Amino acid sequence: MNGDYAEASGSGGQKLMTQMIIMAMLMKSNKKGWSVLISDNPFSKMVSEHVITPIFALCELLKIQWIVVSPPELTSTFELTRRFPVVHRLSFTRDKGKDFIQDDIQMNTRIYIDKDNILNEKRAVSE
Repeated sequence: MNGDYAEASGSGGQKLMTQMIIMAMLMKSNKKGWSVLISDNPFSKMVSEHVITPIFALCELLKIQWIVVSPPELTSTFELTRRFPVVHRLSFTRDKGKDFIQDDIQMNTRIYIDKDNILNEKRAVSE
């Protein structure tokens, strides 16, 4: 049973979120500047807004470029794709015995965390 008094465990998405937060913090422990984190299909378990939002906020605050590889059926919702500045959708076709990859690019306006957030570096320093 998840979330009971005998055992502190969450959903699969919450566990994955926790693992990603720890991994991101370890990546950045001794490194300045931008880093890259590549994830294979994290949205198979991480689909809820309350689980996804902290990952994007953490990546922004720690200057991590998050690259996600996921099947189209898991990334077809606007709630997920709106958070990425660029979405590449690859489709595979066969024409006259040759295989082709088509790349459709979707440009988005990236959603940033609130500028008045307490985690904002400039605001935290000035207070």
